[in-house]
Amino acid sequence: MSLRDTRSDYARENLMELASVKGDPILMADWPSAYCTSEFCKMALTRDGRARLGIADGAKQHAG
Repeated sequence: MSLRDTRSDYARENLMELASVKGDPILMADWPSAYCTSEFCKMALTRDGRARLGIADGAKQHAG
């Protein structure tokens, strides 16, 4: 799963390798349980009977 579409493959390839995933990631906004605004996406995942809520921001730069 990916938060936003990007031209760079570097981060995606590294994360996919670390997760041992071979398939293409799905944009978070395209995930069936996702709700996205221009700032954030939230989604629910249920695995093994346990529900989890994920929240991510779409900012390209973070104030620091």
